[in-house]
Amino acid sequence: MIRASALLQFLLAQQIDFYAGVPDSTLKVLCALLSAPAGAGAANDNMQLAAATATSGVTAKTEQMITSQTQSQAQSQSLLQSQSQTPLPWRYIITANEGNAVALCAGHYLATGRAGCVFMQNSGLGNSVNPLLSLNDPQVFALPTLLLVGWRGAPQMPDEPQHVKQGQVTLELLECMGISYVVVDGLTTEEQLWPQLQELLFKMQRNLQPVALVIKPNSFVSEALPQHTLLEPAVRLLHKMDVIASLVPCIDALQGRIFASTGHIARELYQVRCQQQLQQQHEQAQVKPEAQAHEPANVVHHEHDFYCVGSMGHVSSLALGYALEKPQQPVFVFDGDGSLLMHLGALYVIGAAAPQNFYHLVFDNAAHDSVGGQHIASERINYEQLALSLGYRQAFTVTSEEQLEPTFQRMVSSTGPCLMCIKVRKGAPRDLMRPDLPMTTLKQLFMAAPD
Repeated sequence: MIRASALLQFLLAQQIDFYAGVPDSTLKVLCALLSAPAGAGAANDNMQLAAATATSGVTAKTEQMITSQTQSQAQSQSLLQSQSQTPLPWRYIITANEGNAVALCAGHYLATGRAGCVFMQNSGLGNSVNPLLSLNDPQVFALPTLLLVGWRGAPQMPDEPQHVKQGQVTLELLECMGISYVVVDGLTTEEQLWPQLQELLFKMQRNLQPVALVIKPNSFVSEALPQHTLLEPAVRLLHKMDVIASLVPCIDALQGRIFASTGHIARELYQVRCQQQLQQQHEQAQVKPEAQAHEPANVVHHEHDFYCVGSMGHVSSLALGYALEKPQQPVFVFDGDGSLLMHLGALYVIGAAAPQNFYHLVFDNAAHDSVGGQHIASERINYEQLALSLGYRQAFTVTSEEQLEPTFQRMVSSTGPCLMCIKVRKGAPRDLMRPDLPMTTLKQLFMAAPD
């Protein structure tokens, strides 16, 4: 295993001081360090300690390779030797999607001549293929970039269904794009990694091309993180699962269909369904509440819900395609703010298509909650004005429990498309349930449900 602080210090020593991307749970320790202001005490205490290790891990062969490079790389070697005394600043930007991040780092290179670093989950490679091939590739503009890729669904590592195919083809996809890579796992030591990473960065600079460091889950050791790295939004009163539990009966009364976004939202909806089903069973059997926790749930998977466990940012488009073909069926989208912002252009398409049966509920917690709680700068976004400007008929904001049901009733009494932004707190229950049927079975149940 390696230290995220040592990896960051190593990269800073190579003049990689620009970091942009979408947070990933595999990389959350590194993202937490990056989100600290450069020079912050706890973060740099870790990196000061890491500097000596990073320096000593570079082999003689690698040092000789560095000295043969351009003046820029020679300066990197000097920086590597001095990092234990002088921590370097860096820039850290959380982007809407991974393609944004590739373009950002390309612009950084054009301005400075220094490669940037894009961090992502391997699912984000799909969003980044276009700029990697049509902007960065050596046959186009030849723009060097380091990709830090969290490898979910790696072979022989059990993972959630949406990560299986992505995990199988991650390395093949990089190879298809001509992107060299190094893989890090729980057995990788820093002494092994530094020479490999140095050679990878040398290839990036020599060939002016993207390269990738592919990191499997559980590759980073635990480290003390600066307390201020996880920024909190303004005080919020509502809990997301409580809101979902309150709204589900209202939607069921309308015979609505629910499309729930990836991350925590789909799993929270599923857990609410299971809890409500269990409660109904006990009420029917007149079982005392204290016995509930000791008896297994005979859960009936709700056929009116579609759990969009992958494809982040596309749940609203998925629901739109359904709503247009079922104009008499109320369609509800449970979306997250991070998901919404990832492909914001979908709002324009929804507004232009104008489905009257479309109701878009956005749970805004100003965080990428399911991958480490990294801050989303959505506090300054007025989702009501945004939706209305893009063609939604009505838009609402809810900040308290008292507003929730009356505002929901106003929304469903209006002609769609409508959007309701619900300001909720960060956090979710530990050990959230997951749908325990194959995704294809859940799809069949959803499609077979009577109107």
